[in-house]
Amino acid sequence: MKVQGVFFIALLLMSTTACSQRSFGILKEYNGKIGIGTSTPDEMLTVKGTIHTQEVVVDMKGAVAPDYVFQHYYQDTSVLKDDYELMNLSELEQFLRTHHHLPDLPSAKELDSE
Repeated sequence: MKVQGVFFIALLLMSTTACSQRSFGILKEYNGKIGIGTSTPDEMLTVKGTIHTQEVVVDMKGAVAPDYVFQHYYQDTSVLKDDYELMNLSELEQFLRTHHHLPDLPSAKELDSE
């Protein structure tokens, strides 16, 4: 994420204070966490509202991601379900328009009745 000068200076000033909480308008530091639009940030940077940016860099090094998300269904193979058949997009679109839910998942009406 690219940070412009004024915002960076505010963060730098906040990080050098000995206080447990310091405010700069709607920008707050609380226990080493930065909040924009919130006084109780729950992560290193918490933004309550819309972010306008030109670029965001996401670093997944060290991230824990479940293997099943990355199964090779697009190549028609899977170690989880050998007989899995990928539905083409036009079939999927027609199914969604007709049934209003994804294939192999219960409808909202079915879930409500349980």
